[in-house]
Amino acid sequence: MKYVGSCFAVLVVCMLAAVTVFLWLPGLRSYLYVEDSLVEYLTAALYLFTFILGLGLLRVRNLRTKAFFFVAIGFVGFLDELSCGARFFGWEMPVVHGMRIDGLHDLFGLGYMVVEEQVRSNTSWLLLYLFGAIVITVILLVMYRQKLRRAIPKVPHEPTFVLLSVFAVLAASSLILDLGFWRHQVRYAAEELLEMGAAIALLFCCLSLYRRPSPSPSVQSDTVPRLRFPG
Repeated sequence: MKYVGSCFAVLVVCMLAAVTVFLWLPGLRSYLYVEDSLVEYLTAALYLFTFILGLGLLRVRNLRTKAFFFVAIGFVGFLDELSCGARFFGWEMPVVHGMRIDGLHDLFGLGYMVVEEQVRSNTSWLLLYLFGAIVITVILLVMYRQKLRRAIPKVPHEPTFVLLSVFAVLAASSLILDLGFWRHQVRYAAEELLEMGAAIALLFCCLSLYRRPSPSPSVQSDTVPRLRFPG
């Protein structure tokens, strides 16, 4: 579980550094939350590194599905942090419901906006549908509870699963903050730091798949490549 420990250590260091800057170094505070600034660029670099590491795993036959996941998330995360190149190249991005869509997280915000409008105009029907969905779900859970108990395995404790769970929680938290319930520097900084934390967890998750290869040449095509750094 060294990757899990290392990941949490890096996250704690980043959090302490961010709190120090925010509270006692106001001149550097903008680096935490301003668009196209330090934290955003670091997050983009982390996703790019994950993308590259994922490409390295593609040659391992029994890890290709996981490798494609890291390649896809790394690439999408990299583009999302850079607004798909819109601010770099001055591209005109589409505007929907008054919101400029220049990243994946904007689609989440757009969906929330549409749902919020529907709730305001169709509250009674939506509550009725929600109640019906809850009742049906409870009935299905009661009917198939025995099958569910057999089908759901025990929660695994592998580093990859733990780090992927951390990534999911941090990424979801950043999306919730992006909805803009509270407009303040603290919220903007927390959103950017959560995004960077998610990128860190994803990178360590990908790193956890790298193992020392087997010395047997007959299984080299199925062994995970070993990371080699210069020096």
